[in-house]
Amino acid sequence: MSKSKCSRNLYCAFLEVTSMRYSAVSLSEVAPGNMPISHDSVTRWLASAKVQSKDLWDVAKKEIEGRKGIPAFDDVVINKSRSQKTELVNWQYSGTEKGIVKGIGVVNALWQTSKDDYTPIDYRIWNPPDDGKTKNDHFRDMLSSAKTRGLEPEMVVADSWYSSLKKLKKCSFSWPGLGNGS
Repeated sequence: MSKSKCSRNLYCAFLEVTSMRYSAVSLSEVAPGNMPISHDSVTRWLASAKVQSKDLWDVAKKEIEGRKGIPAFDDVVINKSRSQKTELVNWQYSGTEKGIVKGIGVVNALWQTSKDDYTPIDYRIWNPPDDGKTKNDHFRDMLSSAKTRGLEPEMVVADSWYSSLKKLKKCSFSWPGLGNGS
């Protein structure tokens, strides 16, 4: 059996620099020329690699250490409407498609230090049948992780979907502007 061309370093580097399409096809299209890789190879590697959000953090923390910034939270639906049997696929609303599609939901967080400088710091796969969590639960979990990791944001930016004061207060942080959890 041959060793996969995809690796944790390559995959994390891909997540770090991409902001639009988090897919195996996208990675195969931008892989370095000296190491062409098929999207099927990426998919097989992902199935066995068990990449977790902490792996992305291990790469990101070196980039943002000591830099003031703003965490920005958003979600994206990776459209899988042509897939017959793909794990993690659920029916959900896609703003891109402006309707309900079969897709994989990802809630992500970026650390933005200037208008054009941002680094992905966290993500969660939204899969209610397996974990029973809402996108808002994942948002709160990522806020909690950011606080645990020692990030001190100037403010928090998120889609209006995540913006109710009640939701933010559940975080029980002492960050300015986030309430005291009461």
